[in-house]
Amino acid sequence: MEEYNLKEPLIDYPWKDEAIRIIQFSKDKSEDFRAFIFDLCMSLAYIDSTSGIEKYIEYCQSCPIHYNGHVGFINLCGTCYEDGGKWQYQKATKPQSGALGKLSSEMILKFVEVLFDEFPETYSIGGTALADALIKDKDGNQILAEVKSAPLLTYPLLVSIEDSFENHAKPILTSSQCKELDSGLYLHDGLVIPLGKIKSENWPFKPVADFLYNSINTDIIAKMFKTWSKTREAYQLKDRDSKYFYLANASGDPPLIAKENFNWPNKESISDSKTSAGMMISKKAFTKFLNWEYPMRIIPKLKPL
Repeated sequence: MEEYNLKEPLIDYPWKDEAIRIIQFSKDKSEDFRAFIFDLCMSLAYIDSTSGIEKYIEYCQSCPIHYNGHVGFINLCGTCYEDGGKWQYQKATKPQSGALGKLSSEMILKFVEVLFDEFPETYSIGGTALADALIKDKDGNQILAEVKSAPLLTYPLLVSIEDSFENHAKPILTSSQCKELDSGLYLHDGLVIPLGKIKSENWPFKPVADFLYNSINTDIIAKMFKTWSKTREAYQLKDRDSKYFYLANASGDPPLIAKENFNWPNKESISDSKTSAGMMISKKAFTKFLNWEYPMRIIPKLKPL
C-alpha cells in the first residue's frame, strides 16, 4: 500500500485522545447509543473547527441556566424554538467544507477502530486516490473503502456573556475575550454539558469525556439520549408535527407561521443540503447507519487486497 498516502485518523488534532475516550464510552452500549455519541463527537469537532467563532455568537435570552449566547449549525435558534415555539432565524455556522469532509471521514474511521475489534487498524487516504480509507481486519486483510457519514444532530454551543444586548444581536468580542467565556453544549430539552472556558486544554472534547465518565451524570445522559432518539424518530417518520423534527439536519423549510409571525427570511430553509453541517445521503443509507448494519457506514469500494 505504499502508493497511497496513509494517515492515522485524527492524528492532526490535539484532542484525539479525548475523542477516543468518548468513543470508548459507547463500546458496551446499544447500537443507537453509539450513533448518538457519533453526533456528539461531530458537534464538538465542528465547534472546534469553526474559525473565529466569536463572530457567530448571538445574544439569546432563551438560553438555559446562566448562558445567554448561542451558536448553531442550522438556521434555527434551538433555544428560542424550544422556549415557546419562537421561529428565530440565526444564520448557521459552518466550518469550511474541506474541514467538514476531513473531520467526518476521520471521525468515522476512529469509531470503526475503537468499537469493532475485528478492525484494529484504520487509515485515511489523502490526495485523489480511488478510495477514502484503508481498513485492516484482524486477519491481516486490507480493505479499500469509501466513507459516507453524516450526523443527525449538530448540537449548538452556548456561552455566558457578561453584558446584555438586544435579543439575537451580535456582541462585539475579540478572539481573546471569547476564549475567556464560559461555554456549554446544548443537547436540547434544557440539557447542557458544561464545557468550561473556550479553548481551554483539549476544549471542547475533554470536558465532555469527563462528563460522560462521571457516574453522577448517568441520569442526565439517559435524558440526552432520549431526546436524540425522539429526534431520530421524528426525522425518519418525517413528522413535522413533532418539535424535534426541525432540530435535525436536512429538515428543510420551516412552516408558514415562521414567515408570517416571526419574520423568517424568504428563501431561507432551516437546514438543507446546502446549509447544514451534516446532510443526509439517503433515508435508506441513514437507516443502515443508525442500525449499524455496516461498520459505521463504511461501504467497501473494492475487494480485499
